[in-house]
Amino acid sequence: MVSGLCGTCYAWVYPLSIYIGDVRMKVPVYWLTEPFDPNNCNYSVILGRDVIFGHFDVVFCQREEKIYFYKK
Repeated sequence: MVSGLCGTCYAWVYPLSIYIGDVRMKVPVYWLTEPFDPNNCNYSVILGRDVIFGHFDVVFCQREEKIYFYKK
């Protein structure tokens, strides 16, 4: 059972190894067992937020439509 911004549901978790620059980390990816309803939730994808924010300061630049990662 996972819970987050849009409520609670069942999911399978799989750790995925990714790189941002030269930093390798395992990010949990959750496969939801219930259909996703975009009309019910505005947050369609949040991938490994806790893991990534633990390694980087993240800056979102709306005007440029870019995301910058600064290693801590």
